[in-house]
Amino acid sequence: MKVLAIIPARGGSKRVPNKNTKMLFGKPLIAHTILQAKESKYIDKVVVSTDDPEIKRIAQTYLCAVVDRPKKLATDTASTESVIMHVIKKAKEYNSVIVLLQCTCPMRTAEDIDKAIEMYERYDSVLSVCPSKSILWKNNGKGGKSITYEEGNRPTRSQDIDYYEENGAIYVFGRHGFLEHKLRMYGNKGLYIMSKERSIDIDEEEDFEYLEWKYGNRKR
Repeated sequence: MKVLAIIPARGGSKRVPNKNTKMLFGKPLIAHTILQAKESKYIDKVVVSTDDPEIKRIAQTYLCAVVDRPKKLATDTASTESVIMHVIKKAKEYNSVIVLLQCTCPMRTAEDIDKAIEMYERYDSVLSVCPSKSILWKNNGKGGKSITYEEGNRPTRSQDIDYYEENGAIYVFGRHGFLEHKLRMYGNKGLYIMSKERSIDIDEEEDFEYLEWKYGNRKR
């Protein structure tokens, strides 16, 4: 079984300019994901897909392969699936199993990656999640409707709500399954559960500041 890790990292970022190259714990953000993938005992090859020269330089500094992403796949509307398709066609020898790792989840560990890959043996695809105790509502056009409990059966705050939220850190799937379904998640899906601490997703400038404040000394 050949395992290919794909790290998508385009240059454009509206909320945080140059987010993937911004420093966190003394390293560029993308470097954390590259190093986690390289520490995995199952991943055979790590590929960064990017349109950005600086991201490419950093990836190569960490001895990581790079697939140059076409501009049409580096827009706000380009799907992650289209990026995956582009990469696996370029690296056919290393992609019976694909692991997608997003740069914005720097707190995951190599152990998380390995456990998700091990779980893949029992499922068609695997995604990482974290527990959620949120009581969620949606606006159905006529007003609010709860989507996490049935009417008349509202849980108390002390009760566990059996829901999980996708954290974006790890996706594991097969090359043949992806080519068939054109989706990274298909069939019988396994949920690899991560803690809230390791599920932090960087989306704002404040997220960098929070991580440095809370975990900076530990990481250094």
